[in-house]
Amino acid sequence: MNTSVAFVAQVSAILMGFFTRVVFTRMLSEGYVGINGLFTDILNILSLSELGVGTAITYALYAPIAKGDIKKQQILMRMFRTFYRMTALFVMAAGLCLIPFLNILMKDRPDVDHLVLIYCLYLLNSVVSYLLIYKKTLIDAHQMNYITVLYHNGFLVLQDICQIIILITTKKASRKAGLGVSYGFNMMFNTLYQYPMYQNVYGSGNGGQLHTGINTYDKSWYDPSLPYGMANLTTDYSQLCFGMPMLGFDVIGRNGQVKKYVPGDNNISGLYQTGYMMTNSVSIDKVAEIASIRFSYTNTHGNDILEGFNERDRHAFNLRTTMKLKKWLSIDVNTRYTIDNVDNRAFRNNSNRNPIYMLTS
Repeated sequence: MNTSVAFVAQVSAILMGFFTRVVFTRMLSEGYVGINGLFTDILNILSLSELGVGTAITYALYAPIAKGDIKKQQILMRMFRTFYRMTALFVMAAGLCLIPFLNILMKDRPDVDHLVLIYCLYLLNSVVSYLLIYKKTLIDAHQMNYITVLYHNGFLVLQDICQIIILITTKKASRKAGLGVSYGFNMMFNTLYQYPMYQNVYGSGNGGQLHTGINTYDKSWYDPSLPYGMANLTTDYSQLCFGMPMLGFDVIGRNGQVKKYVPGDNNISGLYQTGYMMTNSVSIDKVAEIASIRFSYTNTHGNDILEGFNERDRHAFNLRTTMKLKKWLSIDVNTRYTIDNVDNRAFRNNSNRNPIYMLTS
């Protein structure tokens, strides 16, 4: 198991490392690639302070593990933890002491901004690893190396992927003449994970009473074609929903026809749907030696999870021009124009036109 996992993990790490190196060399300057190798070599030298103690502790753990001596394993692990904390402090101190000599270690200082900060991040990454690596020794001593290999190489691959994505999405355009065209598409769906728990027993009104008009002679809305004395839901309809229980008796419905006073089917789930938001964008840019111009257009089309709400069609235009006139003088002009059409824009909060508020108030 250990051999098979180690073989697959090693092959994937080599391939991913090669691909990452190719991306780095194509998208970063020689200076960035060079300091990556230099800082890695410096930290490898500092790691010699471990002096093989990890291997010795692993060997020392074999006997207690075979005998099931948990107490001795705990003693060895505590000793190992203390040693690695001291090693981390030494590596941190030695690494910080090397900062004034970075210029000496580099024959020609590369044109890289924040060089000391980059070195400190490399150093911090190395120091933090010493604070947790001792736990790996116990797993190795139990002959379960495949666990640490899977996690270690898995996170290395994930790290390489994240680095490549960040590098591609944040790299500034180089000042080379040329025309570039790009297109982007994004589709997002929204759905309700859990329906609100509304009561579905009591009808319109409050205090257990049916708040509505009655079809009688003295009412202006009296309709002789409808049953006399029957509750007419088309009049004085209350917004409250704690009236008389909907027990199935006859009423005049809001459509003017006689119906049973019962809860409607899907009267909650029917409010909702799967909403979507679709975005298409296209951009054209022209880069010259001292200037650049970029035009982009983005269309957003979508709706809301409440059926019939927020039917949106949005058009956004953007024009940006930059010019580098002097070292101390640059011009950046950005113009935006947006057309945002929304049909039946949803009302939020405590508005009577917010369906959620009407059902819960």
